[in-house]
Amino acid sequence: MREGDYLAMARAMHSGDLRDFKNLLLTVAQAADNEDNFRDFAVLFPGIETIDQLREQTPEEVFAGLMQALVGMMPDLRAILVGAEIETLGAVTEGEDLIHVVHRMTMQVNGATVTTIDVVSLQQYEDGYLILIDEQVRGIATALPRQFGIEPEPRQE
Repeated sequence: MREGDYLAMARAMHSGDLRDFKNLLLTVAQAADNEDNFRDFAVLFPGIETIDQLREQTPEEVFAGLMQALVGMMPDLRAILVGAEIETLGAVTEGEDLIHVVHRMTMQVNGATVTTIDVVSLQQYEDGYLILIDEQVRGIATALPRQFGIEPEPRQE
């Protein structure tokens, strides 16, 4: 992430989670009842002008495009992420194929040092591990379509 290669970051994430994330964004896009509303939403995806174009992108491309747009809209975010120091504190295994890694991130925000402690979950996939989307994000992803009266699709494994 320090180099801004969001596609590489997406490739390190669990494909089922990225598919769910893309489906969430498509649900929100489809809730825009006309093309003018969609164009407002599409600023989050460089080069995308229609829902069909968004639908045609891979989940990895959708994630990378969104990250690129967010960092472009908030230049301070890029500086914060590039300068962040991450220290792994430990890990907890859950079952045969799940690991939760606890890390400390220290970053500079408007001249102040900010430290957070977070957990990143990884699931075994083939011969390695892939990052899972945060459970809070997953909760939002489940609740948001319901705001538009749409029942979200079940998570794909």
